[in-house]
Amino acid sequence: MLRFSVEEFCVITSLKCIGCDDLFKMKTGRPVLRKRYFSHLKCIYRKDVEDVFKNMPANSANEDIVKIGMLYLITSFLFTTPYKKQVTNATFSLIKSEDIETYAWGKELFKNTFSYLKITMTKRTYDETTKKEMFTYRLYGFPLAFQT
Repeated sequence: MLRFSVEEFCVITSLKCIGCDDLFKMKTGRPVLRKRYFSHLKCIYRKDVEDVFKNMPANSANEDIVKIGMLYLITSFLFTTPYKKQVTNATFSLIKSEDIETYAWGKELFKNTFSYLKITMTKRTYDETTKKEMFTYRLYGFPLAFQT
């Protein structure tokens, strides 16, 4: 028997797992970073965030470097998703917001991770070499917490 609830997730990750996890209810700032660094893109994906982070000009404002770093951490390490998953305007707004430190990252991340776990446990493929049906999966969200 295995138990993996938000309580275990909170202990493992040390992320805030209580409070508001609705991006649309939080006080959000204007998505200034989006306009400043991604204005040439209609849709922004996590690879775009990674490229901007790795190629930040040396004369960039310290605040911008920190905010882009936070965005990179969130999109590439906490919320691992398929590369084609877009970074939302709400995420950009929260990065610039005063509520970023009170946001329940752990609660949202647990929901995200658990939904991917449920989806992946139902996928089966047929292996031509062994002639057997197999479970295959990719874990998105924050699977390290589940593995721990």
